Amino acid sequence: MSGGGSLELAPQDFRRIEKITKKCYISDISHYNKNKKGFTLAEVLITLGIIGIVAVMVMPSLVQNYRRKVVEKKLYTTYNILQNMVRLSAVDNGDPNNWILENSDHEIFEKYFAPYLKIVDKCSKKTSTYCDTDMVGLSGNKPNTYLYKYILSNGVGIIFTPGGTLSQSRRRGTFFVDILSGPQKRIVGRNVFPFNFIVDENRYFITGSQDYPDSNDFFCEKIKNNRAAAINNCKVGRPSGGFAFGIYCTALIECNNFVIPKDYPVAF
Repeated sequence: MSGGGSLELAPQDFRRIEKITKKCYISDISHYNKNKKGFTLAEVLITLGIIGIVAVMVMPSLVQNYRRKVVEKKLYTTYNILQNMVRLSAVDNGDPNNWILENSDHEIFEKYFAPYLKIVDKCSKKTSTYCDTDMVGLSGNKPNTYLYKYILSNGVGIIFTPGGTLSQSRRRGTFFVDILSGPQKRIVGRNVFPFNFIVDENRYFITGSQDYPDSNDFFCEKIKNNRAAAINNCKVGRPSGGFAFGIYCTALIECNNFVIPKDYPVAF
């Protein structure tokens, strides 16, 4: 090699440099691992304890919200099913103003409503756990006794009771929507909700926000003007003669776009 020439390394020199490099790399890794600290058992247990406490605090709220959503969905879905049922029946049976709605509840239901529903079972009082027709209100008082329930394909039960004569009441009947499918206690306002079949001169519809004789008795307006009284009416069940049992409970939800309001008198 002359001055200013290129530097040439022999193969053994390259191997020597490679060994030195590997040694330095391994040394750095070992030094990093020695300085790296893991979690102690105490730290792990404390973390798990905090997660458990948070879960206990949050879980009831999550369960309650889920149950509310189930009620809202089933209620709104069945409301639409009943609306469609009435429209279809009017096509075949004519103007509901001329329907004969003064027979027994199941005879009326069989003629005017059953053909337009997807019914999977008809049962009489207490023939099975999901066919129980006994109900109580939020305050423990009982409505009338009902004999038959019709189970729809979505698992919801329907109990029908006729209303007054056309000359006396716009309400021609009430459908109790039972969202349960098991042996739990049926409580109007918690898992059973009434919808009225309203017949006016020029229209007919299903609603939980109207009732009573000869007038457009709009519960939504009453709820807006005196919410405390409406909530109490839901608790009482039947605030005065002529109202469908528990109708104010349905009105509180229907008038809120079928979303259970925060001040609803039941925790789900």
